[in-house]
Amino acid sequence: MFKYLLVVILLIALIELATADFSCYFSDSICKSITCRNCKVATCITGDCVCTLCDL
Repeated sequence: MFKYLLVVILLIALIELATADFSCYFSDSICKSITCRNCKVATCITGDCVCTLCDL
């Protein structure tokens, strides 16, 4: 039972990472890498990652 619960929690976490509305739940480094390429400054606004300075 505990193994199934752990698998479900991990699947939910992976689905959350894959969604377009990436929440800033984990860290700024993940936020920077997902929001845009070479993001210099990433901030969390209402749970969404927003990159303010990008190098395209």
